[in-house]
Amino acid sequence: MKSYYIKKIIFLTTFSLSSFLTVAQNKNGITVIGKATHVDSDLMYVSTVSLSKAYTSYSDGAISLAQMKTRYDEALKKNGLSLNNMREDKIAYDLSGYADEGTFFTFKTRSIEQFQKFMRTTTFGLNRLSYEGKFILDQSELEILNRKALANAKMQAEAIARAMNIKLGKVLSVEAFNAATENAIIVSLFQGNTSGAYTYQLKVIYAVKE
Repeated sequence: MKSYYIKKIIFLTTFSLSSFLTVAQNKNGITVIGKATHVDSDLMYVSTVSLSKAYTSYSDGAISLAQMKTRYDEALKKNGLSLNNMREDKIAYDLSGYADEGTFFTFKTRSIEQFQKFMRTTTFGLNRLSYEGKFILDQSELEILNRKALANAKMQAEAIARAMNIKLGKVLSVEAFNAATENAIIVSLFQGNTSGAYTYQLKVIYAVKE
């Protein structure tokens, strides 16, 4: 009885694998995601912070928003910066539904040194909301990324074809997941991606030969 079940499991596994290979060869081909990494030489560093009594231990009325702004400006000037270098958006803060009075400030620079000074600046009531990098791909950069992503896709597809013991055919379709040349591309800056590295992706479907 035990031998019967083992044979049945082997048969079902073999049948399922054969069915999968038939579908992959005759209908879907081989689909891969080709990737290429771009680090822009003209990255715009952008960070948004909030200044609010919600992030202080002061009691109501102990300090005003104007006083908090003054203290923040003083802290920024110690690092060679100023609130005049930042864009305030109090309406956006009010629309966010905070109970305490406050405001948003956005800082932009292409200098990594200035950005580091900005990040080191602290004051009462300051909360950092986001760190981002923005850039625009030009046509030559996009062409380079396409070539690299296609090469990466082909390498993956060939490896899959060898594993399946089949031959790779022509490209059936190519789809760009996140290409953008007319609008700025935004990448999140975090501990593992301080350079603002951007991963460009292409979905490539290859035919397979009989």
